[in-house]
Amino acid sequence: VGFCRDGRLSLRRMTPLVHSVFKPVLEAKLEASRGGTTISGKFGMSALLKGFLPIWYAFLVLVGIVQAFALNSIVVDPLYARFAAVLFPVLLVGPLLLALFESWRAERQLADITAFLEREIQVLPGEGLRQADPA
Repeated sequence: VGFCRDGRLSLRRMTPLVHSVFKPVLEAKLEASRGGTTISGKFGMSALLKGFLPIWYAFLVLVGIVQAFALNSIVVDPLYARFAAVLFPVLLVGPLLLALFESWRAERQLADITAFLEREIQVLPGEGLRQADPA
């Protein structure tokens, strides 16, 4: 699933009825070259998610500080204290576990996206799709 417009390409592998913002995304530019088109870009966490995670963890730190002061300064229902003790670690570790799970599957997802591109676009004989050497 993705889009291609204004010389930009964005693709991610999707599973029907399942949506995960943690799935890696192919963000690429399309450039004319040697009578064809070169696709060059990066495959990884989306820019939106990279921007959101620091905000999420800053929010959790703020909530944790407020909770620490609140639990020490007022009488709190024990059920609320147990709920907070379970919920806070889940909110803290959950996004990291989802990101690790999706990065573990990233190689397969990149292979699926590459296979899709090879099926859907004309590839010059002898050229094929290949990953650039990491620099």
